[in-house]
Amino acid sequence: MAEQPAQDNDLDLTDEGSAKPIAQGYAIVEGVYVLFSRISVHVDEAGSLWTNPAWAQDLNRHFEYIPRLKLCAPVIAAPPPPDSVEIRGRPDFALIPLKHDGGWTSVLRNFLPNFVTVLRALRDTDIAHSDGAGWAFPLSFYLLPARVFRRFVWIVVIESSFWRTSNLQKAPLRRRIGEKIYELLLKPAVRNADARIFTHDGYRRYFLREGDPNYLINPACWVETSDLIDERALGKKFRERGAKGPLRVVFAARLVTDKGALDVAQAIELVRDAKAPIEFVILGDGPLRSWFEALQAKHRKWVSYLGAVPYGQEFFELISSADVILSVSTSEEQPRILFDAFSQGVPVIATSTDGNRCVADDKTALFVPPGNAEALADALLDLAENPNRLEAMAFAALSRMNDFTHARMHETRSRYIAGILARRRDYA
Repeated sequence: MAEQPAQDNDLDLTDEGSAKPIAQGYAIVEGVYVLFSRISVHVDEAGSLWTNPAWAQDLNRHFEYIPRLKLCAPVIAAPPPPDSVEIRGRPDFALIPLKHDGGWTSVLRNFLPNFVTVLRALRDTDIAHSDGAGWAFPLSFYLLPARVFRRFVWIVVIESSFWRTSNLQKAPLRRRIGEKIYELLLKPAVRNADARIFTHDGYRRYFLREGDPNYLINPACWVETSDLIDERALGKKFRERGAKGPLRVVFAARLVTDKGALDVAQAIELVRDAKAPIEFVILGDGPLRSWFEALQAKHRKWVSYLGAVPYGQEFFELISSADVILSVSTSEEQPRILFDAFSQGVPVIATSTDGNRCVADDKTALFVPPGNAEALADALLDLAENPNRLEAMAFAALSRMNDFTHARMHETRSRYIAGILARRRDYA
């Protein structure tokens, strides 16, 4: 019997039979599950495994609903970087080491050995999980031809589109050629997968033909429930703020054109020309750093450039102190700052991209066209003149986080994957 299409975003696994909910709301995913990733793992002298904080958080969450999880990733036998976090998996957790790619010489040298390792890893794999990211190419490019030699359920997760050029920019020829190569290889990989998880619907439209089934729209959020501000604390913030005082705006991003940094710099000048009572706090580093250093020197009372601030308590305190956050990327990426802002009950001014609109709405955000500094300045001036709008937007933003914590993301993902596996067994 032919496999039936998945109910894309409204899965009721209580009738599936094989999904086994546990206390936290997950569905147990049965079978040998190999997660293929380009994110490196450091192994220290004691044999402990280390990686970056966000990836460690995500891996440790996978352990909660995937009993037979394995990781196939580049391994570096060296002390981990200072900000690394230990991967605390189960005692039977298996790491399948790939050779680490540095420059193009090592990429070419490691190409065949890593492909062989991937093929061997797939021999005992029931479920293969890959993505569309990683230097020098995503491991999904290995799994696509491996479908000829191996049988496995394939899950592809698309959380970014760094290879795509912004429609607002004239990209160099080399970048445009790279985008076409990525598209030619990654689209077939996504379309050949048994299940596709996208962080917003724009990616679904880019990769899939209209009517293609078996996909999930699942925004990627790393905010934990413990990070959320209490409603009483949010109410106290507005009682203390009152209707007076300058509007406090925070822009936290890598200072590059794609993140809207140039538009923010130009909007600051327009706001200062209007002599509006708006304070700007800039967090981040990047090629456009000098612009914000110059703005701070010129408008010291109104612009504070703090550089890169580590993700953690200090970062969240700065976000919480804001009246509004800027999420003004010109690309289709889904900015992490949206979730950080909403977790602290802070509304946003956002560009009208798929990545922003998948999370924010008209109750939680003011939308402006991408790459339009004048529209951004107008939105800022509007909020400065009408601060009473902020409180309703703030509580709506905090309420929105009921759908978007890190745990909730994985609960939704686990139920979707378990549903796909159940349907394959039922209609095999």
